[in-house]
Amino acid sequence: MWQGQRPIDLSLTDDEFRLAQRDGVLMPLAMRARQPGTFLLRAVLRDDASQRIGSASQYVDVPDARKGRLGMSGILLRQVTAELLQSLGSESRLVQADEGWTQGGPALRRFRPGQGIVYAFEVINPKRKGSQKKSAIVSFVRVYRNGKLIYTGPEQHRFLEIPGGPNQLQGGGLLRLGPELSPGEYLIQVVVRDENGKKKAPPLTEWIDFEVVG
Repeated sequence: MWQGQRPIDLSLTDDEFRLAQRDGVLMPLAMRARQPGTFLLRAVLRDDASQRIGSASQYVDVPDARKGRLGMSGILLRQVTAELLQSLGSESRLVQADEGWTQGGPALRRFRPGQGIVYAFEVINPKRKGSQKKSAIVSFVRVYRNGKLIYTGPEQHRFLEIPGGPNQLQGGGLLRLGPELSPGEYLIQVVVRDENGKKKAPPLTEWIDFEVVG
C-alpha cells in the first residue's frame, strides 16, 4: 500500500470559481506502479477554509507489458467540441447546439442526448511484421445499458504513433449519442486485438462508465 499527501493551492477568477463549484476541478496525479495488476486508488481532499472532507475511489488496471507483451491503457472520455472536430476534419453534426455544457469532461462524464463524445486509449507493444514494420492493431467499441448491448461500432484500423513512446500507439474514435437516448448509466467497452499476434491470444478489453442526463 502507498499513501502520501500534498497541499494544493488554487488561484481562480470569479468565473472560474463558479465553474469549479458546479463542475469540479481536475487534479493531475502521477504515480509509478511497481508491478502490473488491479489497484484501488482512493483520493481524499480537505478544504482548509471549511475543513470539509470529500473522497472518491476508482479501480485502475495496470497492464503487464513486460517482455514485450501487448497491453492497453484505460480509456479517456470527454465531450466533442467544434474545435476538436475541426482539427480531426470530422463532421460538425456530432456537436449539439448547446456548446455551454461543461460536464462532459473526463471526471464527471455526464452527457446530453444528441451530443458527440470522443474516446481515446493507448496500445502498448504492438507486434510489427513485414518490410514496412506496420502493426496490425484492430479496435472496436461497444455500448451497454443495464447489461444489454445496444451498439457495436465498426472496426478501426487507424492509430497514431506516440512521439517519444518506446512502442506505443494511440487509438480512439467518435460516438454520437442518439437524440432520443434515455437518461441513465451506460458502459463503453473498447476491444483491441493484434492480428500479428498469436491466433489464440484473447483480445484486450477496457471499460468506462458515463451518464446520460435529460
